[in-house]
Amino acid sequence: MKNQNIINEEKGNDVNHVLTAGFIDDKILDKAIETWGIDAQLEMVIEECLELALALQKLKRLRGDMTQKEKNVIDEIADVKIMIKQAEKIFGSEPVNERVDFKMNRLNERLSEGVA
Repeated sequence: MKNQNIINEEKGNDVNHVLTAGFIDDKILDKAIETWGIDAQLEMVIEECLELALALQKLKRLRGDMTQKEKNVIDEIADVKIMIKQAEKIFGSEPVNERVDFKMNRLNERLSEGVA
C-alpha cells in the first residue's frame, strides 16, 4: 500500500517534501510564482495545455506504443493540473469556483434536458 503521509521539513527558505496521493502543495506553488513570476507561470500554463493537447492527439494515431502514449497523456494531465492550480492562485479561487459552479449547473441542465 502506498504511503499516504506527507513529510514536511522546513529549512530556511527551502521546503523539502515527500508528496503522495496527488497532493498539490500551495507553498510550492506560491514559491514557483514568487521565483519565476506571474508572466512566466502563465506561459507555462499555455505550454502545458498545448503539450496535453498534442499528447491526446498522438493517442489517436494507430502506430506507436499505446501504453507509452497513455503514460504521456497522464504525465501531461498531471502537469496541467499543477499549472491550473497556479493559475487559480493568480486569478483567485473564488471567481474561478463561481464559474465552475455556473458551468457545472449548465452542464447538469443540458444533461437533464437531453440537449447535445
